[in-house]
Amino acid sequence: MAFLPILFLVLCGVAFLARVPFNGYVLSVASCRVERTVSAVWFWSRAVADFIFIVFLPLRFTFIFILDLDWAKGLSSTLTSFHMFFSAFLLTALSVDRCILVAHPEWAQICRTPLLAFRMVLGMWALSAGFSLWYGDLWEFLLSPANTDMNFQLDEGRVKAAVVIQFLVGFLIPLALILIPTFYIFLVAKLSNRLNQSTKPLKILLG
Repeated sequence: MAFLPILFLVLCGVAFLARVPFNGYVLSVASCRVERTVSAVWFWSRAVADFIFIVFLPLRFTFIFILDLDWAKGLSSTLTSFHMFFSAFLLTALSVDRCILVAHPEWAQICRTPLLAFRMVLGMWALSAGFSLWYGDLWEFLLSPANTDMNFQLDEGRVKAAVVIQFLVGFLIPLALILIPTFYIFLVAKLSNRLNQSTKPLKILLG
């Protein structure tokens, strides 16, 4: 057996043994012991996605030894793609949520509810599942060096479309939607700090 598959097997095993108890504990705390807030919903959804990904992680190294487990390859690749997309969508939602808190605090106080956040999580799960189910076999080609013959069975146009879509939807668009609100929050905080500094002498004079 080659060195890289063995290293991959060891890393997957360590990650599985270390993360399953930790993520299980985090999920139990987020589900039962934390007050139902918008932040708790974000935290809980990420814990669920991480737990599902880690629990099924052994599937990634079962077909190192058993090469004809097509269902395991497909499920593992779909879950990997789902985890990637959902992580990108969740980080985007968190960034936009913080921006709304800064830009429209009154609206956020009234309309920013745990139910709305949960509905957004369901929407992100649906989008992630849709992209993952459509291009799951392509993820298997990208993530499994032993399966290089799949490259010749896939349509070239579909491969290019998948790469473009995953780059745009899974990376570039979320990155832009994260950076823009972050820059806005930084700008508002900087202007607010300058305003406080400029009015401080007046406040001192007025006593």
